[in-house]
Amino acid sequence: MEKAICADPALAAADRQMADLYRQRLAAAGDGAASLRQEQQAWLRRRSACETHAEGSSALRGCIEAALAERVAALRPPPAAPPAPAPAAARPAAAFVYGPWQVTADAAGCAVARAGPRGRRFAIERPRAAPAGFPGSATFHPGPGDDGLVQAGDRVVLIADQQRLAAIVRDGTVVGAPGDEAAAARALGTARTLAVIRMLDTLIEVPLDGLEPAWREMLGRCGG
Repeated sequence: MEKAICADPALAAADRQMADLYRQRLAAAGDGAASLRQEQQAWLRRRSACETHAEGSSALRGCIEAALAERVAALRPPPAAPPAPAPAAARPAAAFVYGPWQVTADAAGCAVARAGPRGRRFAIERPRAAPAGFPGSATFHPGPGDDGLVQAGDRVVLIADQQRLAAIVRDGTVVGAPGDEAAAARALGTARTLAVIRMLDTLIEVPLDGLEPAWREMLGRCGG
């Protein structure tokens, strides 16, 4: 595996980024250093599963790339909270980057969605024909100016807080991998944010506050 990383400039750069972030976190961890080391060892064990793929194969490269993206996202420090503005400088809700959750329903199915920057949108979508108990599929819709942002075959990862969710690209849209909907529902039900990551680029980060009641309303409309 190390040979595959060293031979690929993009993987090597991602590996260096991950290592730098880990060293920075470890240096600042204090009493939490032992826990951080355990997390890193657990991730290394998960990454070792990539060795089941043939040396030099695209499957091996994709597996390593996804593992590095997951760890970089987990190690990257959260953005510093901005100082609270003075009351006179407070902005109206309409100026927020993310809009409210919207529940929609038609003859085909139901969805709960939230708009993001540049017209991008995150949604949980459930066809009316889905079996009872189906929670819906997590879906990222690129914005109007995002032609070619994601393409079939791209390695895309959904990160709910620090939990990696499998995803595929279908017709330019990122969709939670079939068969993983229940696991994704459990992760989204407790996560604070969801990030959509292509290669090592974060395409969108969605705050999930207020999702649960909107999700329940969606399932009620679709008989879920």
